Amino acid sequence: MVLSAQLKGVVRLQEGTRVEVHSLEKKAELNGLVGRCLQFDPSKLRWGVQLPDGAKVLLKMANLRPLPDEISDAVGAHVVATTAAAEEAPAPAAAAPPPPSA
Repeated sequence: MVLSAQLKGVVRLQEGTRVEVHSLEKKAELNGLVGRCLQFDPSKLRWGVQLPDGAKVLLKMANLRPLPDEISDAVGAHVVATTAAAEEAPAPAAAAPPPPSA
């Protein structure tokens, strides 16, 4: 039996968070790059992100995916442990047949 979990909640980015750029259409060449969040610009609703080449760009939060090592272990470890335990658990044993009646 394989369990699946869908976590609902809010991703909270902060300065220094490592993120992967994704789903850009006009600057598709940036998709897949990993950068660091700099500052949030509330007037533009965009995060400043520094890319590996040193370039700084402003991107919507919807185009930023935090890297797995940036996600809290408290949530990630629980889901992984729960799923792994379910996958490794032995199948339930069949019930023993009732003893013959006399």
